[in-house]
Amino acid sequence: MSLLLNVTKLGYSNNVTVDNHSKEPSSSAIITHQEWYRLWGYDGDDVGKDVATDGLNNVYITGRCYNESSNSFDIVIVKYDSSGSQIWNRTWGGNQNDYGMCIVVDAVNVYVGVILKVIVRN
Repeated sequence: MSLLLNVTKLGYSNNVTVDNHSKEPSSSAIITHQEWYRLWGYDGDDVGKDVATDGLNNVYITGRCYNESSNSFDIVIVKYDSSGSQIWNRTWGGNQNDYGMCIVVDAVNVYVGVILKVIVRN
């Protein structure tokens, strides 16, 4: 499953959601105007966990993506501009399951809260 980023306008406020349960916008949401939606990722149960926007209305998403070479999940961050064009994406992690759980942006930086699985051997 791929990450689905659904950007809609509800009244006067922007609403950015991450939907991992379908490849189409949710039919249960009341959408007055859908701006855009994008899929990112490949097969392997990729999951979006959080989304944030900056002062220029760029959209940042974090979650996990499947890494076939290590047979585990890695942290992912994807940045889109306000019209839905992908600006960049970053993935990283070890050979265990790693997850991006929350994301916050300011004028300069992107901060991601993560879960890392580390195996320590004595």
